[in-house]
Amino acid sequence: WQCSHNENLVGWAKPDFEDSAGDFSEALIINGPVASTFFQPNIDNSAEWIWADQGHSWAACRKILGTSLFATCDNHMKLYFDGVLQFQDILWQYWDHTSEMVIPSGTKVVGIECKNLGGPEGILASTPDGLVTDGSWQCS
Repeated sequence: WQCSHNENLVGWAKPDFEDSAGDFSEALIINGPVASTFFQPNIDNSAEWIWADQGHSWAACRKILGTSLFATCDNHMKLYFDGVLQFQDILWQYWDHTSEMVIPSGTKVVGIECKNLGGPEGILASTPDGLVTDGSWQCS
């Protein structure tokens, strides 16, 4: 989890939020008598109390769910999640450049569009949990 105590952040809970100012940092685990003995029904007992940092009365914490997709294309690539364009590779001329995107939790379809500008063509992609481009993909 990443947390911030900056109450003026706008859009911090949206998937496309970029922490360009470095407001978020690793969550602080809260230890103490209440944290170690007080649990809520339906919350797993292994869950820990977290906060941005001590001395602040407000915190926003976020965790990006999903998995990373690493992909490249020879030459110009667009990535879609459930039919919605999420990314266009600005380094299209560098087919040996790998782009990374987080696939949101619950995504059902990953689409990769590629435009070849001559010479060899292809799409190459994988995720850390075993999804790879292979003959099982449907291409048109």
